[in-house]
Amino acid sequence: EGPLLGLYLSDGEASAPVDYEGAKALCGNGIYADFFHAMLKRGVFLAPGAYEVMFVSMAHTTSQLDRVVEAANASAAEVVASR
Repeated sequence: EGPLLGLYLSDGEASAPVDYEGAKALCGNGIYADFFHAMLKRGVFLAPGAYEVMFVSMAHTTSQLDRVVEAANASAAEVVASR
């Protein structure tokens, strides 16, 4: 709620987890680590652990956020292609 953001990644259809077991399954699948490194390679620094949250900031400009979205698209495509 508020400025917190959680990122859960799956290689198939999935819903946001509602309990620890669901979060554990999505955080333990290894996809976040691959996505983290792909984003890092593109200059976007995320929380290093899948269980960590991120904080949305009003300090980022629209062009910076657009760059993050582009990096996320390219990173997701890279992760999918590597699996």
